Formats: sequence, structure tokens, C-alpha cells
Amino acid sequence: STNAKDQSFLSIEILGKGCDDVPPAITGPEPADGSLLKNGAPRIAARYSDNANGSGIDGESVRISLDGADVTGQSSVSASGVAYEPSANLPEGRHDVTVKVSDRARNAASLDWQFTTDTIAPSITISSPNENQHINTPTITVSGAVDDDSATVSVNGQPAQVSGTGFSLTGVSLSEGQNAVEVEATDRAGNVSRATVNVTLDSIPPVVAISSPSADAWFTTPPVTVIGTVNEPVASVTVNRVAATVNGGNFTVANLSLAEGPN
Repeated sequence: STNAKDQSFLSIEILGKGCDDVPPAITGPEPADGSLLKNGAPRIAARYSDNANGSGIDGESVRISLDGADVTGQSSVSASGVAYEPSANLPEGRHDVTVKVSDRARNAASLDWQFTTDTIAPSITISSPNENQHINTPTITVSGAVDDDSATVSVNGQPAQVSGTGFSLTGVSLSEGQNAVEVEATDRAGNVSRATVNVTLDSIPPVVAISSPSADAWFTTPPVTVIGTVNEPVASVTVNRVAATVNGGNFTVANLSLAEGPN
């Protein structure tokens, strides 16, 4: 029998020309590291290659993970790269990706990167002017709020001033008649939302005609009835500071008191 004390071991380490001790290179992460996307289901991919004199990529070693979950089985793996395409939108916010690969000499490489998805456009609230408001000045201030303080805002194509979540723009020009004022908000990911308020510029005073009494009429009784017309819809009509009854384009004041002499 062999005595244990007679056993010996030989350890051999081979070093020399042609040995592969350089790991593969992983490049071209998609989406780019740190990117902000409005696409909720982006292609997630990377390329890899071994050095010119290396042992070559070991395809069985390729792994890709998204937010800590291995998605290699749902990915396209080739000798030069790996790609994963989500079947649905990812949750809003930050996502972390890791790709790992080794060559046939078991030199391992790994690449980590992150991106953020934001598919929700800003919400716009227009506080001034009000919908269907009638205005008698040709320029107005438009103001309101957005729920994203990083958004840029424009009014009828002109950049608005943004402070926190509030925005405003002075000197917005109106044309006589009805105007649509459009507010557009764009967040950092490129999501765009729009809101419109309709206003009417009416800078021309209404034309009033008194049909009764006639000019220079004489009366023997102090109360009279005044009747007339206006050429457009009006909010109110007063005669000698007395509110008239308005019906369409006609107005009436009954029992209007007169003083002795000219009135």
C-alpha cells in the first residue's frame, strides 16, 4: 500500500504568449446612460466584443437585468450584443440596467447604467382670463399654473414667464371679436399638453337710439316712458341712472321722473 507521507503534488501554472486575460468590452448602452425618455417601452440593449486576439465571446454567459430582474430569457442575444424590448410601458421613473458577459477564457465584464421614463404630459390650469370672457382692451395678461415646475410654457407661441408651477405672459394681443388663447406646456422629456380659453375683444361701444320720447318734446306730466334700441347684446342699459328693462336689442324705462323745465 502507498503511505500518505509518500504522496506528492505538482502544481503547474502556464504563462506565455497567446494567453487571454483581457475581459470583453461592453459598449453602446441603450437608452443612453442618464437619459430621460417620453417612450415608456424603450429598446434596452448593449454591444460587446472580445479583443482581437481573445478567446471569443461566450454566448451562454450573457445576462441582462432590468431593475434587478433577469430578462435574458425575453431578450435577443447574439455574438455581438443583447437587446430587450418591453412588451408594455415600464413604470414611470428611474430604471437600472446591468449587462454581464464573459469570454471563453472566463474573463468577465459588466456594465451598469440607468435611464428615466416620463410619459405623462404636464397638466395646465388657466386662471385668467376666464372662458367666454368679454374684454375691451386689445392686450391682456394670461396666467395660470402647471403641475410640473420643470416645464416650459408658451402662450399663442410666445414664451411665458414660469415661477415654480405658476406662469404668466403680459401683452398678449387680441383681435376684435372672438379669440382662442392657447397655452402649451412641455416637460423635460418632451411631453406636450395644450389648453385653450376663448375670449371676445369688444372695444367698440354699442350704438344707442332713443325712439321715444322724441328730441325737444314737451310734456305736461312729469313721469315719461323712455324706449329705445341698442345695436348689439349688452350687459345693461341705464337712463338717467335708472336701470332699463332690456329685451334683445330693445330697452324700456317706465315712469321716468322729469324736473320742471328742460331735461
